Amino acid sequence: MIARKKKGGVSEDLVKQALQEAAKDRLECWTQRVYDSYSAGGAHMQAQAGDFKYVYRGHYGVIEVKSTAQDNRLPKKNFGDGQLARLNRLQMAGATAQVWVHHTKTDVWRHVPVDFLLSNFYECGTCWDLSKFEPSSVQELAVKVFQ
Repeated sequence: MIARKKKGGVSEDLVKQALQEAAKDRLECWTQRVYDSYSAGGAHMQAQAGDFKYVYRGHYGVIEVKSTAQDNRLPKKNFGDGQLARLNRLQMAGATAQVWVHHTKTDVWRHVPVDFLLSNFYECGTCWDLSKFEPSSVQELAVKVFQ
């Protein structure tokens, strides 16, 4: 369990709690944690798009959670093979795909559009600079999902 916590599990747990709190009094929304082979304890599973999926008033979306110790940057290496492509494909199909970045040293969260990550993939070097995206809390991001 300790290794999972080192790979973003703490951030994912915070998102799960925040989504449950934001949705607790709403009948028109639904959320679910999406397990991958790592979070499912090594089970062989097909790659998933996002760490959470949700439906709100008939609209489908996914949330990919990333954590980094850097204050304003997100390393490219935090994305596995094909993750951005899967998120982009969902967007092209009409879903909402969100990337929530947890800056663990400062406990700051940022919502980063998939389009930004894709459009700056080759120009950004090894990390994306996220300083232009408004710092937030995980609770604020969760509430915005259901507005």
